[in-house]
Amino acid sequence: MHILVAGVSYKRAPVAVREAFAVSEDEAVQFMKGLCQQEGILETVLLSTCNRTEIYAVSTRYHEGETLLRKALTQRWPHGTFEESWISTVANEEAMRHLFEVAAGLDSMVLGETQILGQVRRAYELAKEAHTVGPWLDHLFRGAMAAGKRVQSETAIGHGSVSIGHSAVEFAKKERGSLQETRPLLIGAGQTAQLVAKHLAEEGVAAIDVVSRTPEHARRLAQAYNGNGDGLHALEEALARTTIVFAAARSSQPLLKEEHLQQWERSHPSEVLLAVDLGLPRNIAVPKWGTQQVRYCDLDTLQSEITANLQRRQHEVTRSEAILSQELQRLHEWVIGRQVGPLVQAISVHLQGLTDHLLTTLYNKLPDLDEHARKTIERHVRTLQNQFLHQPIAGVRQLAETPHALTALALTAYLFGSASSDWSDHVEILGQDDEPTESHSLIELLELVRA
Repeated sequence: MHILVAGVSYKRAPVAVREAFAVSEDEAVQFMKGLCQQEGILETVLLSTCNRTEIYAVSTRYHEGETLLRKALTQRWPHGTFEESWISTVANEEAMRHLFEVAAGLDSMVLGETQILGQVRRAYELAKEAHTVGPWLDHLFRGAMAAGKRVQSETAIGHGSVSIGHSAVEFAKKERGSLQETRPLLIGAGQTAQLVAKHLAEEGVAAIDVVSRTPEHARRLAQAYNGNGDGLHALEEALARTTIVFAAARSSQPLLKEEHLQQWERSHPSEVLLAVDLGLPRNIAVPKWGTQQVRYCDLDTLQSEITANLQRRQHEVTRSEAILSQELQRLHEWVIGRQVGPLVQAISVHLQGLTDHLLTTLYNKLPDLDEHARKTIERHVRTLQNQFLHQPIAGVRQLAETPHALTALALTAYLFGSASSDWSDHVEILGQDDEPTESHSLIELLELVRA
């Protein structure tokens, strides 16, 4: 039984490649169902975000399972030559830790980002709806989500802005307090401006105005946030309506010039303009006249804050990893219990049968024993039985963690007379193929266990 992960992520593949592997929710359901119809694939969950597309699967065979997952990914590539190096694979213990790190934001492009936990949860829910989740991935994903939730609530790894757009809004919020009553102006309508608008809306801003070199782009973005959009010719008029401006346009020269700022000061004598410049080259002419009415912030100011936040997040990694280790130990204990449970039950039943037979034979040979004597004898025999079972059961749990777990457990069953029971039809050993490829003599089995 093997837990396998195969995927394409930002670590190995550029964004153009990752785009080709992105999967919608409807596609994901069909994809998972189809994969579970392949021989040896018992469970699947598909996680698809902007930075990764990963297949989590339970397979009865390691190499055949990995080949199937790689093939399922490569079949989605529509552009001819495919680079195998784009795909990364991990298995079993590494696969479990990988998902825990993903859910906690430790494997994200932006360390500690919190959105990924919701995406992991949604992937799990879709797989449940598609009926492609069994006991292994159910416990794995629920454990990873619990670990991710603990990391978010018990550490500060997700605190502090580490993106330019978010940092710009956080800076404005720090300067002005609540932004809900403001009507910010965006200069530019590209990706950075769109992110700023998104974060402003999350802070409760009801309307955002936009001016851009391309008026239709400005109008489209402004309409999405209940504002007015226009070309750069409307900059002075739009500036007069605001006390906060974010400049995020591509321009070799400042778009918000000194005369614009001086005109704003004259028309707003008792107010302060917060001017956040996200352009490179800068979009806003830096005030040179010592004004108290313009509070200017550029990329250097924001980058220093981002760097400090990243350093603070990095300091939280050790604490986060300690939490993951604790939660992984919980999962590991479940795995061990699932592996040894059938054999422990078989040994217990077998020894119970021997004890029952012994007591029956003894009572038949000593028919004059009264009820008190019978109960006393049975209590002592049962106590001996339990004491005898304690060490073997502890040993079985240790054997389940050895490299030759399936072989070692088969030897244990043989030694305890349980080899004829059906325990082996139900036991699942993580990291072992379900169909042993080798047969061993008793001496060889002993040597393997000692190894």
